[in-house]
Amino acid sequence: MVDHNPTDSKGMAKQQQAASDLHRVSRETELNDLAQVLSTESGRRFMWRVLEMAAIYRNAYTGNAETYVNCGRQLIGQTLLADMGSDGLFDKYILMQQEARKRVKEKQCAA
Repeated sequence: MVDHNPTDSKGMAKQQQAASDLHRVSRETELNDLAQVLSTESGRRFMWRVLEMAAIYRNAYTGNAETYVNCGRQLIGQTLLADMGSDGLFDKYILMQQEARKRVKEKQCAA
């Protein structure tokens, strides 16, 4: 077992750098995964459905405990939306919106 030495500033700096590197790689992987989902029409359709379920553009307040559930849903949607605002993904987000509008129009014409 390795003892922790709180006065070893070089060792602590190495640990912090390793943790930072690990977080950066993990974050890059998350964004790459999202880019992969958004690269297909079916992936964008799925993601749009998730954002609709998250109700990010609706009021979460209900006057009862359901408000907490709604806020949790919105947090997930807002996190995904923020990720889609990153470099390289925003164009896919715009395309996803356009495709969703087209589907709505097609449903309206069919009705």
